[in-house]
Amino acid sequence: MANEALHESGTYFGKQGKLFEKQGESTDLALMVDALAQEESTPWDASRIRDALIIETGVDPATAEGIALEVEDELLRYERGHVTTT
Repeated sequence: MANEALHESGTYFGKQGKLFEKQGESTDLALMVDALAQEESTPWDASRIRDALIIETGVDPATAEGIALEVEDELLRYERGHVTTT
C-alpha cells in the first residue's frame, strides 16, 4: 500500500510524521489513533486518511491530500491527543 511505501522511503505525509524524526521523547507530542474494536493504538498518519479517500470514494489524490491535511490541522488545533476509528 502507498502508506507502507512512504514509511519505507523515510518520507512522511502530513505534519505528525515529522515528530518521529526528532531525537528525544516524542510520546507526549504524538497524536494516537485508537481502534476501539481491536483495542490497539497506532500513531497518527495522515496518509491513511488520504489513501482511504482515494480507494473508498474515488476522489482524486490532490483533493484527498487536502482533506487529510485539513483533518490533521483540526486535530492539532484542538489539541486532541487521541482519536478513535469509529
